[in-house]
Amino acid sequence: MSACVDETLITNFCPADIVINEIAAASGHDWIELFNADDEAVDLDGFYLWSTDKTNDGFTLPALRPDDNGSEVANVLEKGGFLLLIADTYEDEDEPELVTGFDLNRDGGHLELDAPPHFGSAACDVVIFPDQHDNYTWARTEDGGDAWCDAAAPTKGVPNK
Repeated sequence: MSACVDETLITNFCPADIVINEIAAASGHDWIELFNADDEAVDLDGFYLWSTDKTNDGFTLPALRPDDNGSEVANVLEKGGFLLLIADTYEDEDEPELVTGFDLNRDGGHLELDAPPHFGSAACDVVIFPDQHDNYTWARTEDGGDAWCDAAAPTKGVPNK
């Protein structure tokens, strides 16, 4: 198991306080959770997520995203809201989440969220995650906080405990 860390690699360079909040790289279905720690809703159109642990083109968040009913809605993340992204190379029509087009490496890696180009593509958040264990996630101990730890009880889309 990895020890917990108190690590903020990037701060105050992003036009909004959107962070990578939790990742699952060894739970059978890789996923990434974004969290809006900003004081207001944030339009995610154009934000860019990428990983350096494998060759990939990254993922630009679109202007629209599917809702739970399969309809498309504006890709706006409400204050205190969560957005789940499936970290995989294929799309599953039965799942409404956005698919990044890249996997996460269970042996650890680097994940970065950048601002849209009209904000200079500034780095908003960088997570260097350790090797992952089956059915654990790497999560902030408090939503939007600085401390990270292995989580035996993943909190996919809900507040971290």
